[in-house]
Amino acid sequence: MAARPTPAAPAAPADAPVQRCLAGAHRPLRVFAYDVVDDKRRKRVAKVLEAVGERIQYSVFHAELDPEQTRQVLARVERRIDRTTDRVRVYTLCATCAGMVQTAGLDTPVQAEFDIF
Repeated sequence: MAARPTPAAPAAPADAPVQRCLAGAHRPLRVFAYDVVDDKRRKRVAKVLEAVGERIQYSVFHAELDPEQTRQVLARVERRIDRTTDRVRVYTLCATCAGMVQTAGLDTPVQAEFDIF
C-alpha cells in the first residue's frame, strides 16, 4: 500500500510577520522561489530580486536579509504579481542550515542574460 502524501501546511499571508531565525542569525539567508505566469511580470519580479540577492536557479534567488528588509522586498514583489495566478515563496535558513545546503550537478549561480520560459 502506497503512503499518502502529507498535506502541505497552509501558506502564511503576505502580511504575516517574518519570524526571527531560530538559530539567532541576525541576517538569515532568505530563499525566494517564484512561479509567475506572465513574462512581463516574471521579469519585473526578477529585477526586484536581482537588486537584493543572487540568482541561484532561473526562478530562485537567495539573499541575506533581516526581517524588515524581507518585508520590504515581499511588498515590492507583491505589487508586481497577479495573486490569482502567480506565487512567490520565501524560505528562511539560519546560518547553520544555510551551511548544510547540498547541490547536485552544476554548483554555480545562474548568470541569466535572458529569462528562460
